[in-house]
Amino acid sequence: MRIILVRHAMPALEPGVAPHRWRLGAEGRAAAGQLTLPADGYLVASSEPKAAETLSAAGLVHRGPGSGDQQIHAPGSAGERPSRLVHREPGSDRACTAQSARLVHRDAGFDEVRRPHEWRDDHRARARAYVDGAVHPGWEPRDEVAARFEAAIVRHAARAAGRPLVVGSHGMAITCWLAAQGRLAVPPGQFWAALAFPGVVEVVR
Repeated sequence: MRIILVRHAMPALEPGVAPHRWRLGAEGRAAAGQLTLPADGYLVASSEPKAAETLSAAGLVHRGPGSGDQQIHAPGSAGERPSRLVHREPGSDRACTAQSARLVHRDAGFDEVRRPHEWRDDHRARARAYVDGAVHPGWEPRDEVAARFEAAIVRHAARAAGRPLVVGSHGMAITCWLAAQGRLAVPPGQFWAALAFPGVVEVVR
């Protein structure tokens, strides 16, 4: 099964609004528009607006003979079930416009790690420490994040019926799941810190 994990594009930061309610701004939508997703993919995103908006803004790719996706193996590749970061060159495939209509399903199983809503200048340091094993009061346990993420993967893989499963999610949640699946060859914090806004991780299992 081909699973394409998409970390959302950068949202418009609003200190007075809970992060799970943030939406993409103009720059985030433009960055999401540079992504290309398989035209036959089954799209599902977390319940957070920025995740679904990222998938909705991306272009759709019709892969044909000789299409030239550049594939860069991720630091998280391991064993016979590789994970890989896929960087697609603009125009390397025949793509529809970013405005192409598509259905994006929603599932809270792909939500970001649940944690207190507080604006902190040290958020990135705390997030990296969390995926590396730190326990922060009020933060959802990593094993619970990975378990709900896996349950959502199973649900939607069945509905995808053999099509590529494209999941719009979030950095820490994606990292927790990949770590629980044994697919990270580097510390989770290093993997998380390397994920772009937006970023794509492709898993085959």
